[in-house]
Amino acid sequence: MIKRFIFPLILLAMPFLLSGLLGGEILDWCGDFRRATGLPVLKILPLVFLFLPTLPALLFNQTRIVLLALMLAGYFIIDGGGVVKSGAYAESLLVPVFAVQALVLTYLRERGLINRFGLLRIAIAFAPLLAIVFAGKKISGLAAFVPDKLDWIFANAPYMGSSYLTLLLVAVCIVMLMRLRGTEYPVLAPAFAVLIMLALLAFDGFRSQKIFDKDVFSAACIVTAGVSLLWCVFRLSWGRAFQDELTGLPGRRALEEKLAKLGGTYSLAMADVDHFKKFNDNYGHDAGDDVLRLVSSILKDNGVGKAYRYGGEEFTIVCSGYGVKDAAESLEDVRQAIADARLTLHQKKSKRGKKGTVSVTVSFGVAERGGKNKTPKQVIVAADKALYKAKKSGRNRICV
Repeated sequence: MIKRFIFPLILLAMPFLLSGLLGGEILDWCGDFRRATGLPVLKILPLVFLFLPTLPALLFNQTRIVLLALMLAGYFIIDGGGVVKSGAYAESLLVPVFAVQALVLTYLRERGLINRFGLLRIAIAFAPLLAIVFAGKKISGLAAFVPDKLDWIFANAPYMGSSYLTLLLVAVCIVMLMRLRGTEYPVLAPAFAVLIMLALLAFDGFRSQKIFDKDVFSAACIVTAGVSLLWCVFRLSWGRAFQDELTGLPGRRALEEKLAKLGGTYSLAMADVDHFKKFNDNYGHDAGDDVLRLVSSILKDNGVGKAYRYGGEEFTIVCSGYGVKDAAESLEDVRQAIADARLTLHQKKSKRGKKGTVSVTVSFGVAERGGKNKTPKQVIVAADKALYKAKKSGRNRICV
């Protein structure tokens, strides 16, 4: 999980590095460019970077990223463009409102835009923005009236616009998002958390205005946010191509690429969940999905090789540097760990309202490169034959 935060955290540091190391040079260059062309670079360049991810996001049906980019562009125009006079209190709500919108859009799964789900997303994305634009002064007036009447609660401080409250909100929601099932959330959660913090730095400054030039720092934050969204597009596209959505393991395409690179000594293991069809018939497909998640989580941490989902209830483990005997002995602990694991059934997920705990077993077939098995495809075929032997021998065992 920590690895997924490394690149977003590097991006979070970029505005500070750019403003601290190149702030003066950027201001001089922008001034020269504006005198030559009349174009305000620090207002235009951030918008260009926000629009960069929109086209690939549309091509790959990643509507959340499109909406987030457009939302952030709208908030940037409101905050620094001088286009809209919303009132001080309304502008202080920019970041927390954007944070809530971003987190809600992250939670909702992709279902396209040209349908009722898409209209809901569009409303979530732009209704608060339009409210701030057209009713900003009224919001500010109402907000100023409420603290005056309830100063014992508010103490004349706009808590809803507090940077610290926003950070707390982001932290709590990101932890919740990371716990959701699906391969996309572990990618989106840290990236969108950094995106919200970049918006916080751009609009609020978080006391950075005393150190850096405000315009340069805000522009650097928005440019970095655009890069973060672009990274999300390609990271999610890679995940859809190479990662299995249900189990989180690398999928068949990733396995094919791995096999093409294999050389030297290696073994391949084919694993199959025993009586999986019967389990689905008895408990339902939702419970069957839970079984596949359980098995894949144990296979992922096998300590022998890299696990892939081959298809259906079958998995492949690539054991580089292992002969067939060593691989089979090492996988014995994995087989036993799966047999010892218990899965709790919930009534709403199990067929006919069955509840309680169940266990499953997995059979393994292992083969190594050598002899007649010279190519990865031939080793896979040999491992499949060994798996069939394990099934015929009574299941829940490893055969070579």
